Amino acid sequence: MVAIDTCPALNLGHGEYINGSKALGCNCTEEWKGAGCEIQCPQCAHGGVCILGPPDAGTNSTASTAVCQCDEGWSGVLCSRAAAPVARHVIGCPVKSRHGGSKCV
Repeated sequence: MVAIDTCPALNLGHGEYINGSKALGCNCTEEWKGAGCEIQCPQCAHGGVCILGPPDAGTNSTASTAVCQCDEGWSGVLCSRAAAPVARHVIGCPVKSRHGGSKCV
């Protein structure tokens, strides 16, 4: 029987060592992040992608969290809320020119 060298064994095999070498680090499965594949990703909706976030301030821990990075047009913790459209404004129009007309600056 050949043992599979997973990152690290106590994380139930949520990744494998890159090229089988602990020195090269871990390549985690899609649902897991962290140096040892120890941080579970949330279920991001609408094309959102799981990324490493900041440490959880509520726990006094230095461990990172996993958060969703939302696609354009979506917001919320899990990217499940339609984002409000962004208004586009032209700044500086019109301005009277010395010759009586208006121009944009």
